[in-house]
Amino acid sequence: MAKVEHTPGRVAHATILGQRLRIYAKPSLGITVIRKSGVTRRSDRVRAVNERVAEAKPALACKGKPIKEFRKCLREQMRAALGRLSKAV
Repeated sequence: MAKVEHTPGRVAHATILGQRLRIYAKPSLGITVIRKSGVTRRSDRVRAVNERVAEAKPALACKGKPIKEFRKCLREQMRAALGRLSKAV
């Protein structure tokens, strides 16, 4: 398996109900995003999905829409970009 590059930097962490969580403010979406800390997915399937998403750039197709329409558009764009891989990962 190839070595995965990590981005240097610091991200705010919080401990809530015994879980270490990463908290991100997303002003462009008007929401706060909470993710589990320490989860790094490195499988070949994940890399395949990442490559297809990088080529398709689905968020650019949905840019500038209100959040509900943006999410719907993004779902459709991701399904189109991933095809059969969307259910595999």
